[in-house]
Amino acid sequence: IMKIKRTNLFLSMIIAFNLLLLPNQSVQAAAGITLDGNFGDWAGKPCVSDPSNDVGQPALDLVNFCFDSDRDTQVIVFMIERRGEVSNSQDYIVRFDNNNDGDFTDPEDRYIQVSYQSQQNKSKVSVSIYDGTWTFISTVASNADWGASRREGGTQVEFIASFADLGIAPGVAVAVTMDAY
Repeated sequence: IMKIKRTNLFLSMIIAFNLLLLPNQSVQAAAGITLDGNFGDWAGKPCVSDPSNDVGQPALDLVNFCFDSDRDTQVIVFMIERRGEVSNSQDYIVRFDNNNDGDFTDPEDRYIQVSYQSQQNKSKVSVSIYDGTWTFISTVASNADWGASRREGGTQVEFIASFADLGIAPGVAVAVTMDAY
């Protein structure tokens, strides 16, 4: 697993959801979001923006880290948007400090590892969840078309995780960071 941190966003969220494992196709996920590589449904959703030009590589310069949830589907959905050049692949890790001790490496903490490969007319997005010691928990998606293709700019990806896999109880505040590699 790569350990070189390139950029980092920090936010605290109040969390309130639970469980779902998804197939590798378009999925009506939560709160009007469909995981399909089209991003118009993210308008008006909560986002944390990142300052422009704060990293040396344009492909790693993030614009937005967005998220939303739905009590009915019991999942949280994410969207990452970056600036810069279209690149063939991008990796992200979203870290959850579930016990809020400032250390993201405890067994109760969670990592979402996202591999996004932008291809000419589609994308391949793979999503896996690990605990804070990098013990595998689940595969959410493998080669799903949940990102923008190179033809579409290749700068946005969306994905999902169940709160059960994330080990998060409803109504508990957790610290979350996101790294791009």
